[in-house]
Amino acid sequence: MGSLKGQVTYTLNSLKAFGESRHAARATGRATGRIFAVQTMRSYCQLSVVFAAWCRDEHGLRRLGDVTPEMTADFIADLRRRGRSPATVNTYVCAIKKLDAGLRQVGWRYPEAAPLVGEFHGRRADVVADPYSPEDAERLIRVLTAIDPQYGGVARLQRMSGLRVSEAVHLQAGGIAADGSQITLAGPGTHAKGGRPRQVPILAEHQPVVAGFLEQGLAHADGHVFQQRQSLSKAVKLEASRQVIKLGIEAGDGTHSFRKLYANELYQHLLTVEGRPDDEARRAVTQALGHNRLDVLKAYISGQRRPQR
Repeated sequence: MGSLKGQVTYTLNSLKAFGESRHAARATGRATGRIFAVQTMRSYCQLSVVFAAWCRDEHGLRRLGDVTPEMTADFIADLRRRGRSPATVNTYVCAIKKLDAGLRQVGWRYPEAAPLVGEFHGRRADVVADPYSPEDAERLIRVLTAIDPQYGGVARLQRMSGLRVSEAVHLQAGGIAADGSQITLAGPGTHAKGGRPRQVPILAEHQPVVAGFLEQGLAHADGHVFQQRQSLSKAVKLEASRQVIKLGIEAGDGTHSFRKLYANELYQHLLTVEGRPDDEARRAVTQALGHNRLDVLKAYISGQRRPQR
């Protein structure tokens, strides 16, 4: 039967429809139970592996086809109990629904079996900021470093710069200021979302460590801070999600909450140290994160505090 990870991959691959038009499939009613994009496949695989591993640890699951709606309900309840945001819970639910479709596709669940996800009330717009606390971020980074120094390095870089995990993994020495005060993402190979260039300010207390990443990149012939990059993003994201559960971290999830911690610290610095107006501080944080719209900050900034007038 193979590992649970292998079973998840086999199951979701049965839904693969790369290269097909999602719009056309919707028009003909064939879009349900299909996965049209490589990145979507990777995301669903990662989330489904976390779900399957939880079922193994909590319910003794060994064969993916034996997963039950009761296990799913327990998993969703556990996510909520640990303070996961509605958006995070909803993403897991979407992944489990695809997993359910794949299990039926490969014949590991009967077509008439009850759906793994029953009635679910999730709201995509109900987004809650869930940054790690500095203490929890450090705990998680230490554990990731013990597992693989590159995992810990990527996580620490994200925590100090707010880079997306793919941006951190592919960062080159040429994009880091000599004193560690700024990271510049510009040009090909940066993996910046939409290819948009941006400059990322680094708070003073983190600049020596970021300067150390510059030296790390210069020591490599290709100038990249991290090596063996092909699967590194996926591996870091998956291991971070696993370790958050094992460490019992209540607020925060995966690698994205490192970005949220950075956003909160930068926002407070701009308000209280530099004395910037709230709107200006929020715009600066938005740009540092690589977003265009100010309203995305509701998913990053916890208790958007305005300075006293």
